[in-house]
Order: sequence, then structure tokens, then C-alpha cells
Amino acid sequence: MEKGPERKGLTRRDALKSIAAASLSAMVGSNEAMAGTVEYLPSSLEPKELDAQRTRSADELVTEFWNQPEARMHITRSYLHKALDRNSAREELLRESTMYIPTPEQCADVVARNSAEIDELTAGIPKGKFGLLLDGDKQRLYVIKRTDAAKAQFVKGYIVSTSKGDWSNAPDSKGTPLGNHSIAALNTGMLGQLVSSPQRGARDFAQIPVHEHGHTTKKSFAHSLESTGDSVAEIVTTSLLLVGERTPSTRGIFIHGTNRVDRLGQTASGGCVRTSNVDIHDLISYVQIGKLQGNERSAIGGTPVMICGHNDIKNPRASSAPPHWNPPADIAPQAPAPKSEPETETPRPPRKLPPPRWNPPE
Repeated sequence: MEKGPERKGLTRRDALKSIAAASLSAMVGSNEAMAGTVEYLPSSLEPKELDAQRTRSADELVTEFWNQPEARMHITRSYLHKALDRNSAREELLRESTMYIPTPEQCADVVARNSAEIDELTAGIPKGKFGLLLDGDKQRLYVIKRTDAAKAQFVKGYIVSTSKGDWSNAPDSKGTPLGNHSIAALNTGMLGQLVSSPQRGARDFAQIPVHEHGHTTKKSFAHSLESTGDSVAEIVTTSLLLVGERTPSTRGIFIHGTNRVDRLGQTASGGCVRTSNVDIHDLISYVQIGKLQGNERSAIGGTPVMICGHNDIKNPRASSAPPHWNPPADIAPQAPAPKSEPETETPRPPRKLPPPRWNPPE
């Protein structure tokens, strides 16, 4: 019988390679198992801490325009009920914030309804960093922190507004896209300043001289921060560009401040995720801006954002929103250039009636 090839002894290098491969395989298996066993903790944020964060965000927005005379005049007159000093301007601005501390019951409900999505989200959050979960059925956006390998914690929530139509990942739709995304770009401006390419011409906005870096240039500002003041929704104050496997940057999907503050909590946008201007300024302190890749669908290092929703659940809040947001009953009371968002609310021009028919005198 023919002998087989002689078997050589295992060298030290081969042994080390085998051990390393086995260790890596065990780590991968452990991570895969961990993805489905993450413990989600309720927020430990105290009301006083939330108040301080809300106030800091409003103060920073006021500081940005207060030493700009023309901008201050427009903003205080148009948005802040003619506030005469910084304190009253801040108090007026605080009225629009919707940020809140979710209760343990609310956190458990979010996890129960979106278990697969939140597991996928947290698997992509590095330890000590944050991710964003958008619960579209309730029109809520949550900040979630990965505390360690087996635990993640809700930090806070914001009331938002997503697409008026169905959820959609189609490139030409006006539906908010579902699934995992990452943040690829940040654009900032003053309160109410357009941070996008507007759908209308410059003369449709307030053109305000702004002094910066030794130069004076005119910037476009919304006439109002509520739907009664501007006929078209725009991206204002701050915007975060979202990209995903089916959401290229060219589609122009953002989390952004809005001149539709009175419609937060309703499905009313043209595909973007609208927040109050105070809240978006607060939100950027939790996120990292990634480096957009050549495929326009991924951003290395960008904060992960998971968008969840079901088309059979429509407009979870009443359509008649109050002029200023008030906490719903299920929330404990607490103290106080990319493309533009597709428009869904352009009013029809009034119908012209024909002149009365002329009849000859009798």
C-alpha cells in the first residue's frame, strides 16, 4: 500500500495562528449572541439636568444672533414676540422645545415594538457613544447611549415630524426612509436662518445683513417659525444629513430645525425629520459627523440613526396642534448646501370668480 505524505509537526508560529483564529471566532460568536441580549435601561437623567440642557441650548442660540443688530431685530420681532432682552428672548425660545425624559414604561414599549431595529442600532454604537432611534409610530426621536457590551440606556426624547405620506425608501418619493442610517454632514446657522438651498427665490425670505469674519453678507431667514407665517416649509437653524444603504446623500434627507414648529408630533414633512430649533441645537452635542464615502450611501464614523415605522399607523397625534407645544399626558410635566426639504403643504391659489353676468336694463 502506498504511503501518504509524511505529516510534519506543528510549528510555534502555526500554533499561535490557530490560537488567534480560534479566539477571533469566539469573539465574533460572542458579539453575535450579544446583539440579541442587550439590556435597555431607562433614562437616569434628572429633571434639573434636562432643564439645564434645554436652557443652555436656548442661550447658545440667543448668543449667536444677539450681537448682530439686524438679525436680532428680525428674530426678536418675527419669532420671539418682540423680546427686549436676552432673558425674555431665551424664555420665549424655550416654549418651542419638546425634549423630555421618557418614563421606564415608555422605554419598554419602544423596545417591545422595535426590538429587531434597536438591537441592530445598538450593535453599531461604540461603547460610551450615542445612537439615535426614531420611533415613527409615535413621532419620537430618542438618544441612546451604549454604556457597555451588554447594556444600552435611553437618555432623552424629542417630539418630531416625519413624512406626511407613507414611509418610503424610493429615491423620488416624499416618504421618510426606514432602516439604518448614519450622519454624514452638519450645516449650522442662526435661529431661523436657511441652511439649505431654498425652493423659492431670495426675495421670498427676509434678507438680513450678517457680519462675520470682517465681511457683511446677506443671509436668508424665514419670516416665521410657525406654519401660519411661511407658505413653504424650509430647513432652518441646523441640519444633519442622513445617508443609508438605500438613502444616498443626493436624496437630501435631514434631521433639521423647522419653520413648522406648531406641527411637531404630526406626520407633516416632505420626507425629512423635523425638530424644534432648540432641540436640534441640543441634539448635535450627542452626534458625530462621519466622512461621506464615494458611494454617497455611507459615512465612516457617523453616528448611527435607526428609523422605524409602520404604514398602517397614521398621524398618532391630533391634527389640531396647539400654537406652542405642550407635553402630552403620557409625559410628566417638566420645567421649562444641501437640497431643501420637499414641500407638501403648498397652498392652492384662490379661485378667481367670473364677473357677474350683465343684463340690459328693463
